[in-house]
Amino acid sequence: MKKVNLYKASTALRRRYRQDRSDKMALFECIEFAQKAVEQSNAKSPAIQATRWFHLGVVLQEKYLHTRKGSLNDLIEAIACKERSLRIMPADTSADVVVRRFLGTGVAWSWRYQAAREGNPDAESETYFNTAREHYTKALEVSKEGTSNRAAIFDSMGVLFRDRYYEMKRYEKEQLSDLEKAISLLEDALIQTPKSQYMDEKRLRLYDILGCVKGNHYQALQTRPKVNDLLAESFRFCQLAADGTPKSNRSRAERLSNLGIAYQDRYLRSKKAETSDLDKELELYEDALGDAHGPALIRMKAVKEAMDASIETQRWAKAVAIAEEMLELLAQLTHRTHSTEDLEGAIRSFSGLGSVAASVFLKAGKSDLEALQILEKGSSIIHSLTMDIQSNDSEPDTGKLQNIPSESQLLDLASEGPIVCFNVTYLSSHAFLITKTQIRSLELDKLTLRGVEDCIKAMASGYGSSRAKFVSYTLNGVTHSTQSTSVSDVEKGMEWLWDSTAKPVLESLGLLQRHDLSDELPSIWWVGGGSMALVPMHAAGHHHSGSTENTISHAISSYTPSLKVMQYSRGKVWKPLRSGPGVQKPKVVVVEMPATPGYKGSLKTHQETQSIRQHIEKTASVEVLVCPSKARALEIIQDCAILHLARHAELNRTSSFQSALILGSGSRQERLTVDDLRCIDLHSAQIAYLSACSTAASSDRALINENIHLASTLLLAFRHVIGTLWDAYDEAAIEAAGNFYENLLCDGGTSTVPQALHRAVFGYRKKSGNSRKILHWGPFLHTGP
Repeated sequence: MKKVNLYKASTALRRRYRQDRSDKMALFECIEFAQKAVEQSNAKSPAIQATRWFHLGVVLQEKYLHTRKGSLNDLIEAIACKERSLRIMPADTSADVVVRRFLGTGVAWSWRYQAAREGNPDAESETYFNTAREHYTKALEVSKEGTSNRAAIFDSMGVLFRDRYYEMKRYEKEQLSDLEKAISLLEDALIQTPKSQYMDEKRLRLYDILGCVKGNHYQALQTRPKVNDLLAESFRFCQLAADGTPKSNRSRAERLSNLGIAYQDRYLRSKKAETSDLDKELELYEDALGDAHGPALIRMKAVKEAMDASIETQRWAKAVAIAEEMLELLAQLTHRTHSTEDLEGAIRSFSGLGSVAASVFLKAGKSDLEALQILEKGSSIIHSLTMDIQSNDSEPDTGKLQNIPSESQLLDLASEGPIVCFNVTYLSSHAFLITKTQIRSLELDKLTLRGVEDCIKAMASGYGSSRAKFVSYTLNGVTHSTQSTSVSDVEKGMEWLWDSTAKPVLESLGLLQRHDLSDELPSIWWVGGGSMALVPMHAAGHHHSGSTENTISHAISSYTPSLKVMQYSRGKVWKPLRSGPGVQKPKVVVVEMPATPGYKGSLKTHQETQSIRQHIEKTASVEVLVCPSKARALEIIQDCAILHLARHAELNRTSSFQSALILGSGSRQERLTVDDLRCIDLHSAQIAYLSACSTAASSDRALINENIHLASTLLLAFRHVIGTLWDAYDEAAIEAAGNFYENLLCDGGTSTVPQALHRAVFGYRKKSGNSRKILHWGPFLHTGP
């Protein structure tokens, strides 16, 4: 039997994969064969070993790029393989091969630089930048004038400098010299690229990149003289790229969009006098959007630009049509088969478009229901896919995102109390009010994006609590963690939230009235859109002694990430928590962690556990686990009806999926992240009480419309979740927990979960001097149906 040449088989599979880069199995087989070929090459010559190691590096890099910059380990291993190839290749290796290997290794280091700089630019990322540049320089020294390899080196170096300019611009540290260096190198690449049919696509790609970087150069210098020449050059290159790209080319949509941006620059340069440029801009974006060959992510970016251009010209009907096309692309981009990284990357690219679309629908005269539906379609997409998986739905998921609650289902959702969905954009601010009988919108003129941001800043953590640890970040050379805040700022923020938002909403719903102390307050559900998910609607108001000008005096508040999630939670079976003769006592499992590796001081979690015991010892049993491992915690979560977690939490500022509860003991710290919890499917789970900090908050603004945090993630497993919007104070956490369980379990189990929490928080607030301590009683909230 003829022996298979593993290296040749691997290269053949790579060619098959590269035809359209969609055959994932071909890529994985290619890597497997390449690894085996390397293992068999030990007895081979150094030249063969170097070739096979380099090939393995190339295909591992392909795997990293296949998942939109997925597993960093693949890239790190790819670099190691390529570097090994450079070390062992013989001295008599042909110059052409040496150039390709130094160039290819430089490209791998460029990707490593890009991965590092996605966090914060630091000394390590600069090391990757310099290593990539050194490899390109070595390749340039060996290459010959006029060769395609030389053009590729200039190209790669130009892109490297461009990327550093773009990244540093995010932190307002950009150096114009990086951009000018990028332009110079890319122009050299264009000069070195032969004018032949074979090289046409490479030239078109360079035209496109040059058009973009020259546009950036114009934008950086537009207040200086002679910038019109820069604008003209940018326009010329973008036009060359778009005009020369065939309709079947996958890059055409992106090039049309880039030309649209050039038209936009020219329109703005004319001080909005040349409206024909704006018309042409919109036409190009629509062409890009309708390009069936273009990647969905690129076309989605064209949606944003087209929407902006339609809004600029107040063409609301056209903006509505664009928004509807957006939803079709949304389904393509968000399959449940995609990895978390893929979904996160895709959704980041169009964050907030659903909110803007809802405002556009209202401007265009669409019904309140239609506007609410498009808002709902553009939010909590990842939660929707998780619910799809947990429902064991075998139907194709491309249409699932369209299956939001119908009008009749929405009215049914409001059977236990009104639902309020907020939408705040630069165009308008509205609350969608859903009751048992109607769906309508309420315009809120005093509610603004700036006001919401100021309110969030006023509530920022840092007032003496010890239950949260923020991951610090660096901006403009200054390291930030939590921000301290003054009591007066908090009170002003809550008064503004009442006057601008809560009061007009409650008034419109007929809930703003005096209640006897014996009356059970009505329930209300808040659905925060975007940044509104970070404000405490239940704490809005004037909180001086005796005041009822506040939400907590008029309604029992609950929260839900989206209407889809609320409908899903309502479908979960609720098992009454009653005790008595012949009925087994309900059990509360408490997981406490008084001391945490890496955190100063200790929490009063033991006192919290004791408080819970004292309040419910006659009606429920309490099982306590101290400092369990991550594996044990997951096991516990899978098998309990009522779970109480008293411990530190970590709010990750760069990725909501990495926010975590801190576990472990001794010197070992483990993190139970949102991503770990995302697909847990529990059938007996009833209540999760997260007595940690910021468990119902997200600081990842690019995913703010997704409402991804620890509380919302556990809501897909538990029917009810108690979480916190900011740092919980030990004193308040201890009292609130004990009173919550007493309210819930000691009256025959007739109280609802929202009622039990409301009574616990209201009771703490009623104590002398506590009503104005909003930071103490305000963070606790109920999320669920």
